[in-house]
Amino acid sequence: MTLQAQLRAGTPVMVQGATRHAARRHMALMRQHGTHIVSGVSPGRDGETVDGVTIYSTCAAAVAATGAAIAIQFVPARQVAEAAREALESGIKLLVTVAEGVPVHDSARIMRLARTLGVSWVGPSTPGIAVPGVLKLGFMPDISLGRGHVGVMSKSGTLAYEICYRLVRAGLGQSTWSGVGGDPGKGTRFSELLD
Repeated sequence: MTLQAQLRAGTPVMVQGATRHAARRHMALMRQHGTHIVSGVSPGRDGETVDGVTIYSTCAAAVAATGAAIAIQFVPARQVAEAAREALESGIKLLVTVAEGVPVHDSARIMRLARTLGVSWVGPSTPGIAVPGVLKLGFMPDISLGRGHVGVMSKSGTLAYEICYRLVRAGLGQSTWSGVGGDPGKGTRFSELLD
């Protein structure tokens, strides 16, 4: 399934690191934009809930129980590689990594596994992906999101926040906004996002 096919209303999303403070905050904000968060993953926290979302100890259990097709990671950079491996092997089709400073060798291993499994990987160090009014996967500011017809791809999160804010103020908005991430090793390149 293509990246474009994943970015639609109702696609089930799993949040890795869901019991962490940043994840809790951004889960609520992502849900306000229509993101269908069906599960969270935090090792050792099986059966807990975060704002009504059930937490599982493993990605495999979360996917089996909820059918999650997208995973977004709110885990520290040094834990990204293992968390990514677990998510990719669970059967998800899109992985979004917001952590900054993921070791380059870890990124290379994640990319190799993602390509082998046919999974799209966006990040690391990405502000995320958004289709305003449909879903938001990441932490783009709400004032910078608005429905429109301009596609935005960026490397810099901060510059993209400013550009997208100005697009909203001008009444143009965005059709899709995706950040490839600022770390040296990237999962998705601009050329792969054009479709």
